[in-house]
Amino acid sequence: MKEENQKQKSFKKRVIFYILQVILASIFIYQSLEKNVGGFVKEFNPLLFGIGILMIIMNVVFLYMEWKTHKRTSL
Repeated sequence: MKEENQKQKSFKKRVIFYILQVILASIFIYQSLEKNVGGFVKEFNPLLFGIGILMIIMNVVFLYMEWKTHKRTSL
């Protein structure tokens, strides 16, 4: 009972961590886009855009793996 509760808490913490990383990657992508800020034109940054896309893909895969593991062990 206590071990199962601990596993549930650990799973929730990992899921929250991966969701926060996806949000961070979205901020990276937003920051990489071309903008006009107060008369200053910020150019598109492909490196930051690529890092953001890779982070999102990586974290979605990790979330899927965590969910599959949790689903398998909880049955």
